[in-house]
Amino acid sequence: MGGILGSNVNLVVPTLFGSLSDSIDFYGTFASLPSKIVIILTDEDLYPSTAGTYFPIDKTPSCQIETWKRWTDDSATNIPRALQALAHELYHCVQALHIGHTGGWMMEGSAAYFSNLVYPTFNIEWPGPEYTYNPLIPIYDQGGRNIYTTELFFQALEQSKGFVNIHFWVMANGVTTVLTADEDRTRLSKLPGFIDDFFEFAKQFSLKLIRDTSGVYIPGLRHPSSPHSSLAERRWVHWDRCA
Repeated sequence: MGGILGSNVNLVVPTLFGSLSDSIDFYGTFASLPSKIVIILTDEDLYPSTAGTYFPIDKTPSCQIETWKRWTDDSATNIPRALQALAHELYHCVQALHIGHTGGWMMEGSAAYFSNLVYPTFNIEWPGPEYTYNPLIPIYDQGGRNIYTTELFFQALEQSKGFVNIHFWVMANGVTTVLTADEDRTRLSKLPGFIDDFFEFAKQFSLKLIRDTSGVYIPGLRHPSSPHSSLAERRWVHWDRCA
């Protein structure tokens, strides 16, 4: 630990242990965690990225989480973001233990969603300046950092399914290979109930009625730009319902 991190190590320790404790306590109520979790603190500057998770391909612990300069800076200047970011990475450890090395919208979206359950009032996962959900693009093709906003799908289902059932759904349907958009679309079309679940998400998104775990409606949901917005919204729901 050198450079910036070396001079601030005493600042990051409370945030590190606070997030570990909160996340493990919560996830442990419904999920299994790796027997070993290793945190690697670095001051590598990979902005805007905060941290990354690595897990052996054979699903053998330990799960390794590497934090970068932004997480170190947030630990001093934006503690809620640092806490929730580590909770996000710890859910990746849960995913990897059950599914193996994985990725894609389902994994990133669910990790963002479950980190919100650990810290329901921080709302770091909400759409904002850094990323947004584009309803003109399929959920399986949200690019770049916009992939994190696919958590809205899971949030929209919380009231009807409950977070424990959402967790088991993710564990059952996560993938260990990188899929093309067409491959993922085909896969999702065959998942029992997915079309109905997605319609529920699309409806709540269009009406701006996705309720956060904290109890408030999530602001900033983007709609297609149109002088006839209500018509555009209806067309968007219909398109995604049939896609």
